[in-house]
Amino acid sequence: MEIIDSHTRWGPSVTMGTEVTTEELLRQAEQSGVSRIVIFPFPSMALADEEINERLLDEANRLKKIIPYYYIPETMKPIPGRKGFYPFTPHPPSGNAGRKSNRLSPSL
Repeated sequence: MEIIDSHTRWGPSVTMGTEVTTEELLRQAEQSGVSRIVIFPFPSMALADEEINERLLDEANRLKKIIPYYYIPETMKPIPGRKGFYPFTPHPPSGNAGRKSNRLSPSL
């Protein structure tokens, strides 16, 4: 049976002052018996530098174990050319409990 880790953060985090590497995620996946990893960039980095999405796609093209999700800012700017990403928008940082989820999840 294939096990998919459905929510991991990758790359540097501006707000937390840390970085989660591809190698670390792969090591944890191997230890846990995970077959594939859904990866999102940290929101703070994606908002500071949208290029992080391109770097994530490069990693996904290099390693088929990675399922890349593009971090869409709250402005709902479209994914450039769809390039092989799955879309993702966060819940608003202000939090709005009465609002339906704005996460978009395709069938894998």
